[in-house]
Amino acid sequence: MARTEKTSTMVMAALFMAITCVCTMFIKLPTAAGYVHLGTMVVFLGMYVLGWKYGVLAGAVGTALADLLSGYAIWACGSLPIVLIATFVYGLFVNRTNSKNEGIKKAPDLGEIVGIILSVLIFVLGYFVYGTLVVYKSYAAALLVLVPNLIQVLVGILLARIIGMALCKMGAGRFFKYRFIK
Repeated sequence: MARTEKTSTMVMAALFMAITCVCTMFIKLPTAAGYVHLGTMVVFLGMYVLGWKYGVLAGAVGTALADLLSGYAIWACGSLPIVLIATFVYGLFVNRTNSKNEGIKKAPDLGEIVGIILSVLIFVLGYFVYGTLVVYKSYAAALLVLVPNLIQVLVGILLARIIGMALCKMGAGRFFKYRFIK
């Protein structure tokens, strides 16, 4: 990686960290046990743009930073590893598809579907276990976040794919590590 390309990637990673933080903190809907937000969409969009190495880190740090700054500091220690691992797993599957220079197709292939399923499971179960053991200290209370977390992750991935495809069609695909194709 050339020096200017590395600098550009680091700047983009910092921007995606900040955008993730802002979308997590300010674009949210309250639920019984917290809130759901659009930060997850930015996490996955950042992974498409930056690739799994920088995108995963930017998303995880941005999410944890949002937890710290918005008064949910107890969640930050859980958000960082959960988001990091979940997007890392999905990123590996996307990277495998993209490494063949095929690009990301409009309809996900079997490998990407497996990556989505694993990522969703890591997100939902990760937050459930963390909520049970650390935050709520109650199995019943942690059950309240299962469905909202499931919806948040699925909508986040779907919106990231839709926005990613739209940006690629508009010519911004040259900035994407993983490009969408028809």
